[in-house]
Amino acid sequence: MRWSSTPTKSRVVSLWGSLPAVTAGRAYEVSDDTWMPGIGVIGAGQIIDEIERVMA
Repeated sequence: MRWSSTPTKSRVVSLWGSLPAVTAGRAYEVSDDTWMPGIGVIGAGQIIDEIERVMA
């Protein structure tokens, strides 16, 4: 997993730790600023850009 902060990792594991992607180390931290209000064409483009960055 790629995490920029331990509190974020702890929160994710406590809420979703049993999900297969999390247990397999395929969960990634992303920007709330993009993902939460990401409605519409511009938001969708920003989400795709972030996916490409995280998966690189």
